[in-house]
Amino acid sequence: MFEYPNGAIGHFVTTTGEAPGTNRLEICGDRGKIVAEHGKLLFTRTRKSVKQVRETSPEAFARLESWDIEVPLRSPHAPPPRDEQHQRITENFVRAVLKDEPLIAPGVEGAAALEARPL
Repeated sequence: MFEYPNGAIGHFVTTTGEAPGTNRLEICGDRGKIVAEHGKLLFTRTRKSVKQVRETSPEAFARLESWDIEVPLRSPHAPPPRDEQHQRITENFVRAVLKDEPLIAPGVEGAAALEARPL
């Protein structure tokens, strides 16, 4: 579990010991979430800021208007993703935790891209 200075919380779960297993990446932000699973990328967009509704709504579990946007991942003729890339990033993450190695893909870069703010 990660806790960031701005109050955001992240969870990272990985295992090679579960069956049948899950291969899913889910990123939740202030205006929706992105889910990559089964070779598809789905962006569920909220009309309003999740944070703003959470902080101002009198309802404990307010429902936000949202819609789904399917984002093409790649051409059907493109080669499949290489396992080596996944392995390289995972090994780098482990070394970052154990040995303080700099991350190849720091989360702050991804968050900035999702929020459309410069780093």
